Amino acid sequence: MPPDQLFTVVQRALAGQYSLEREIGRGGMGVVFLAREVELARLVAVKLLPPELAADPAIRAGFLGEARTAAGLSHPHIVPIHRVAEAGDIVYFSMMFVEGETLGERLRARGPLSASAATRMLREVGMALGYAHGRGIVHRDIKPDNILLDRESGRALVTDFGIAGTADEETKADGGITGTIHFMSPEQAAGLPLDGRSDLYSLGVLAHITLSGRLPSRAAPAVAEREAPVGSLAIASPSTPRHLVAAVDRALALDPDARFATAEAFTAALEVVAVAGPALPSPIRAWLGARDPWTAAYAIWSAGWLLSVTRGPSHSVYLAFALIAAVVPAIPAIVFELRNARRLLDSGYSLDDVGAALPAFEEEQREEQLARTGGRPAWVAPVARTAAWSAVGALLLLFWDAIPVPSLFGEIGIFLIILSAAASFPLLTALGVPILPAMDRPGKKTLRQRLWETPLGRQLERVLTRGRRTLAPANAFRPTELALGSAVTDLWRSLPTTYREQLADLPDVVRRLELHASHARTVLVHLDGGTAATPDQHGLGAVRDRARSELESTVTALESIRLDLLRLIGGDTDLAPMTTVLAAARRAARDVERLGEAKREVERIVR
Repeated sequence: MPPDQLFTVVQRALAGQYSLEREIGRGGMGVVFLAREVELARLVAVKLLPPELAADPAIRAGFLGEARTAAGLSHPHIVPIHRVAEAGDIVYFSMMFVEGETLGERLRARGPLSASAATRMLREVGMALGYAHGRGIVHRDIKPDNILLDRESGRALVTDFGIAGTADEETKADGGITGTIHFMSPEQAAGLPLDGRSDLYSLGVLAHITLSGRLPSRAAPAVAEREAPVGSLAIASPSTPRHLVAAVDRALALDPDARFATAEAFTAALEVVAVAGPALPSPIRAWLGARDPWTAAYAIWSAGWLLSVTRGPSHSVYLAFALIAAVVPAIPAIVFELRNARRLLDSGYSLDDVGAALPAFEEEQREEQLARTGGRPAWVAPVARTAAWSAVGALLLLFWDAIPVPSLFGEIGIFLIILSAAASFPLLTALGVPILPAMDRPGKKTLRQRLWETPLGRQLERVLTRGRRTLAPANAFRPTELALGSAVTDLWRSLPTTYREQLADLPDVVRRLELHASHARTVLVHLDGGTAATPDQHGLGAVRDRARSELESTVTALESIRLDLLRLIGGDTDLAPMTTVLAAARRAARDVERLGEAKREVERIVR
């Protein structure tokens, strides 16, 4: 079946459950699509048997066996299987999508890894294998293309347990040898019973090529050649640390008894501790954490000029000059924001991605704040902050003689105000009290975020991306309905003018469908997180079921619109199916307000 036709068939079968984005891999026994799981709003990789292969009962059973083997494993460095299912002729399983590349792609593109990077990767793969071996499972096909490298964290994950088997199970299937010949242990190449030490040999081959860029001298298709000893890694890569050379050479021993007894022993010999990377994409983290260091200076400058009006000349020329001078700091502040936004947009993310990633960022901020305060009462920071800023304001008023302070406080009062203003900020900093309100209110959007969400902010976003369209990263923090809505809008814009005129209200319908799905998702988040244990306490069980159904049907409507637009772009001239789908979408979009009321009611009950 042609790829485009397969995409359409699979999408229609999985509509409402998964939203396919593109094909990301194809092998002899399966096709892998990048998709979004609708209900949980997460990216997944969907691996399926082509329908023509799924019709063979033996192949179908083997494919499902692969999925079930991997689904029984749960480890940070093993790609987890989320679901194994069948939909008509489609047999598939969904697994975590790892944004990045395989180790094989990394080696082919940029050559060997450094000793530190290779050591971290080998430790992580070794820990994954040790976990699997402890459950009696031997991978049997450890090679660079079965190691995924996460782009953001850099961690390694083992995938494709497609030929995995239990320990001591013979490696022959239908008279042939399973595995990749260059990475096979001697016992696996001979078809003998295996245990975890066979995977360690394969890991040794992988380590050799990762550090030197070359396979070991004995790694060759001819099984007979495997009786010759392997040349030491020290010869192929003289700069590799000696302890690492010793570990790899031992893993490549011909006799299984001469290798490490367990994967844990192998990882312990590497003597490196891996360092975790950031959880959020760096461009989004940078934008959320960006603060103009000159903000305080701008505020003081502007306040000074505004206060000077009370004591300066009353002439209109001076008044106009003072007002212009007061707003001058807005120029560098705006430039700072535009530069930060441009960097974010150039990286492929959008302001919608920032909004979707905000809860994760704020959860990190909340944890950091809790660690700083050590359980301090919530009212302490705002009260202390208000006192500090009040002292600064009083000092400004005193400086500009805006009020007759001496008559109110006297010289001692003036001295105390100045002293408190000078001491408040370093004192609060030493006590760990945040000075800026934004740092003390996790879960709340900052003023700059709200400004970017205004119509003017959206227009600026379009201007900044014009002519410099960058492909959004696949792990963008956007719900399925938003990703689909953006795709549908882009497809609509690419239609001929005649079609766009006949489908003029499509963008508005799409926006309403996005809002509809967003309300349904919010209801599910609140119920699954806040009242999942007793959903019927307030009669919310039916509300949750309704929201789940609404989310599925709305996303299905968006999927149908996208597929019909793809059909029109492909040359089909029949608008009738598109008109029918759009009419159904309009009916679904009319329920936005009703679902919005349900969302508000659920939020009230959860609070």
